[in-house]
Amino acid sequence: MMFSRDNFELNRTIRVFISSTFLDMMEEREYLMKKTFPGLRSFCKDRQVELTEIDLRWGIPEEEAQRGKVITTCLRQIDDCHPYFIGILGGRYGWIPDKEDLGDDIEFNDHYPWDAEELEKQALSITEMEIQYGVLKNPDLDKKAWFYLKNEKIIPNDFKEEKGSESSIKLATLRNNLNQQTKFPVRKYNSVAELGKLIRKDLEQDIEKEFPINQQPSNLDLLRNEHEKCLLNHTKLYIPDDNLIKHLDLHFEGQDQPLVVFGLAGTGKSALLANWIKRFRKKNPSTKIFFHFVGGGFL
Repeated sequence: MMFSRDNFELNRTIRVFISSTFLDMMEEREYLMKKTFPGLRSFCKDRQVELTEIDLRWGIPEEEAQRGKVITTCLRQIDDCHPYFIGILGGRYGWIPDKEDLGDDIEFNDHYPWDAEELEKQALSITEMEIQYGVLKNPDLDKKAWFYLKNEKIIPNDFKEEKGSESSIKLATLRNNLNQQTKFPVRKYNSVAELGKLIRKDLEQDIEKEFPINQQPSNLDLLRNEHEKCLLNHTKLYIPDDNLIKHLDLHFEGQDQPLVVFGLAGTGKSALLANWIKRFRKKNPSTKIFFHFVGGGFL
């Protein structure tokens, strides 16, 4: 099973995480969903790239919220969208969760220990937590992040923190920290339409740099990309069976006849092989693996 990935960017999928408070940013989010991102998707389609924006305004199921998984869901989506992150700040600092808001999410401390410490102190709103975790706390990673600050003069009083309150101080500090850092662009906007234009311009420039329109992939490359995405989808949630993995390792190292893995539909055959391939690649980066998922890609 050998698969070549030379001279082609297999991951032609972009996921953009949008971080902001909710109630005071409804107009901005609505404009982005209806105007800005549809245009960006068309721009990406011309370059054989798939674009998805992650707007958690409607994305967290009620059951998850009741179980206290809102915070973990947001941070997990940031991980899934790496390296793309958009932060928008207006006049609200946002909801500050405490330990009780974790509910029965016992995995939170294991996966996000830094945020757990901050949660204990009740120090950060979930919006700042997203910004810190997604960008500022890890600035050396290959991040593609942009921040957009709403002109405070045009923010209605109903959408401003009370002057002198703890939340207003924290918001001012966050805005100041963003303005002082120089690694990631910070733009100011005076209207929703201007925000949309700024975001579209920033993303289009980055996408054109990463996926130039004059360097289109071949049909074979696109087909290979589809099968690569199938492999990645099969490795997202998987509990490995060490005995089966060991059996595949031994077979590969030996000189036996071809091996057939069989079983009833839905028993995990594709997931087993996909996860074995992922593991093998990591240990043997110089070895090329060819794989094909039946029904995994058509052109």
